Amino acid sequence: MESHTVREDGYSVTGRTERLRDTTHSRTVNIREASGIPEIDIEDTVLSQDQHNYELLWNIGPDVEPVVHGQGFELFHGGRKIMDLQFDADVATTTSLHVGEKSPKYLGWRFPAFGKAVPAPVIRIQFTGRNARIRTRIRLGKFNYLDRGLHDKTLGWRRTNGDVGLNYLSVPARTTSGATKLAVVFSAIHQPGDFTYNYKKSVDESGVHALYILDDFGDQGSYYLGDHGDRAIFESVQQLISGELNRLGLSVRDLITVGSSKGASAAIIHGIAARAGRILAGAPQVNIGSFLRNPHPNILSFIMGDTSESSISRLDRVMFEAVDSLSEETRLSIIVGEGDHHYRNHVLPLMEYAAAQSKQIRLTVLPGLPHAEIGSVFRSFVSANIHQEILGSGDEAMPYSLLSSQSQPGKLSLRIHMPPGREVACRLYRDSNLVDRTQYSPVDTVAWDGLAAGRYRMRLFIRNTAEDTASPFTTRWFSVP
Repeated sequence: MESHTVREDGYSVTGRTERLRDTTHSRTVNIREASGIPEIDIEDTVLSQDQHNYELLWNIGPDVEPVVHGQGFELFHGGRKIMDLQFDADVATTTSLHVGEKSPKYLGWRFPAFGKAVPAPVIRIQFTGRNARIRTRIRLGKFNYLDRGLHDKTLGWRRTNGDVGLNYLSVPARTTSGATKLAVVFSAIHQPGDFTYNYKKSVDESGVHALYILDDFGDQGSYYLGDHGDRAIFESVQQLISGELNRLGLSVRDLITVGSSKGASAAIIHGIAARAGRILAGAPQVNIGSFLRNPHPNILSFIMGDTSESSISRLDRVMFEAVDSLSEETRLSIIVGEGDHHYRNHVLPLMEYAAAQSKQIRLTVLPGLPHAEIGSVFRSFVSANIHQEILGSGDEAMPYSLLSSQSQPGKLSLRIHMPPGREVACRLYRDSNLVDRTQYSPVDTVAWDGLAAGRYRMRLFIRNTAEDTASPFTTRWFSVP
């Protein structure tokens, strides 16, 4: 044991052991107490002449409920969060929960008295290598992880037991027609420690089976790809998707992958790899390494192991290599704003590459629309196109939004988000009866007043003003009071 500093607010101390064969393990603990709440930082250093498989075990009390993430965990007692732990390492790691196991070895037990064994949680962190450094932050307040309710069993969160554990939420279809499809939703980048999902309301309301997978690796995600060059995260996501399809009795043709920004990149990569029937992507990052270089070097370092030019270049190639495998049976649609830097720096290079490889990608470019505003339009894009998949029409839908409300009897108005140079015509149906039609117009809003109460939907026809061919699609049903 070696004492480094003793301060008014805490101390720093190092313990070292060489009892492991050809291996030295050092642990430095630094404790600070600010405003009466201790903050504990730990650095584990492992040095060895040979490569070994290592385990760090965190034993948890039997009355505490852990929620495990990619590189850490939260602890709850009586439904209240009391502590969390997050670490970063310079090697690939896997984190898993074990309780009361006897095979292949005893793991997850507490011995309160001689001859008495009680199952108790233990968190195991595994890694392989010769040398490794792991920095751990334990917090009793001002937590590393934002509590997103994963400890609440009524919300339905689950965790896979594969090589890499995944936290996911599986939502059953709300309608019989929706039960023919599975939508897998990938999340965008959020603040460090905030791991959540996107577009849940829009996808759930569409009626299909839905799968929301958390990208809670590192401190800000991994693009559902890798950990220090290891692609086990990617493989685990593919296994989860395949398992859900099998459980639901669906095929890859029934799979829809969904996401915007980082989630769009993941939706494309995983959708192509799974040979999904449909991919819906909003403003994806294509040159992922170059994008991460400045605003998110932490994510780059986690995925690749460093931030070198070589790693940036390799990560930049991932999306293009995915397009090489794009099947003719997979319909990939990208929507992006003309005012979004993703359009010029990411989407256009991908479109040019796809054209050179004779791969088909449907692109919708909306006027203006910076990256910060892609979410609201993409929600409509997702809802509209999942509806087409349920109908089995094969149509490509433009995003649209309802402008009228239940407080406006007899009124129905819809805004269609169209690229420049387009015009729209509409047929309005009440149940199965055609009640009105409009001629082609560049105006992006269709509206009616004085309609009888009932259920309505529209068949919209979008065409380029310079062409004769129109692209039709059917809206969902709307109730008019």
